[in-house]
Amino acid sequence: MRIRKVTKKIELKVVKQYKRNVSIVVILKKSNIGKTTFYRILRKNIVTRSRDTKFKKGLKPWNKGKKDVMPIPWNKGKLGVFSKETLLKMSIAKKGKKHPNYGKHHSLQTKNKISKSNIGKKRTSETRKKLSISHKGQHSSPSTEFKKGQVPFNKGKSLDLLFGKKKAKELKKLNSQKRKQFFIEHPEVLKRFNQIKIGRPAWNVGLTKDTDKRVKKYAHSGAKTKKGMFKGQLNPMYGVPTPHKKRVNYNGKWYKSTWEVNVAKKLDSLNIQYYYEPHRFYFRNITYLPDFYIPDFSLFIEVKGFWRSEEIRKLKSFQRKYNHLNILIIDSRNYKQFLKIKSLERYIIKWVNEPIDVIIKIY
Repeated sequence: MRIRKVTKKIELKVVKQYKRNVSIVVILKKSNIGKTTFYRILRKNIVTRSRDTKFKKGLKPWNKGKKDVMPIPWNKGKLGVFSKETLLKMSIAKKGKKHPNYGKHHSLQTKNKISKSNIGKKRTSETRKKLSISHKGQHSSPSTEFKKGQVPFNKGKSLDLLFGKKKAKELKKLNSQKRKQFFIEHPEVLKRFNQIKIGRPAWNVGLTKDTDKRVKKYAHSGAKTKKGMFKGQLNPMYGVPTPHKKRVNYNGKWYKSTWEVNVAKKLDSLNIQYYYEPHRFYFRNITYLPDFYIPDFSLFIEVKGFWRSEEIRKLKSFQRKYNHLNILIIDSRNYKQFLKIKSLERYIIKWVNEPIDVIIKIY
């Protein structure tokens, strides 16, 4: 675009009219000048700048306190300027590879920012319906869409078959770690998940081998298994800590019962150092994990609310094999006395290394 050459007389006239607050449209008509030349004249005659483009002392900006100096956009304050046809054309023009963000992905930092900003936002039922309608059939291309009668590639296949045993183990561990971290960070989700399970009947209630194929399949597979197949070291839970529904947190540790927490509190009040479940003892078909160990007294402590046949068997095998180790059993007989003691030494003399056969006879 060519800029018209202007004489000094025209420049002076433009500046005088501008200073008298004459409208820009009138100035342009009288002087027969375009907008670009008009702004060039103003910059030349009114504003003087240094080489570093900084205002000198005492100077004021040429457009200070003046309205309608800069051109106003043609669509300012206008709604629905574009018709539906033009909007469609604009959207088609930016689709696919033509879009400026085609092939670009958000970084991890931006993804985290988006996820944090969305936390706590609640969407109404209307917005959810709109989103579901807008997302239907848009994100999946014709190559990725499942057709009628098409079966997914991984249906009925385990991770061992798809990736191999080594890689499948790694994937399972990663998935379990991610779930644990998610439930630790979001305890509200875990509460909701547990509430859904409560009161839900099992899937096989009222079903038999004759009525349901799945029950027949599982019964047939169970009949084939040999006796003692999952006993002792063959059991996948051998040496693994048993999952307990009831867990109590104290000083950043999770205890299996309130009795164990009260014992730990008592030891803390007496300023006695202890370790919770430090060492597991292995036997032929079973393992035993004492609750506490006190290194100053070289003493193991076992807390029992009630006795089971498996636990009696574990303690019997422990006392036979490890006679040289001291163990203190706290149960319903001496639990209340333990919470009232002032020194542990007197209590140990009375109750340490009691044979289990004697304890069971009392009950």
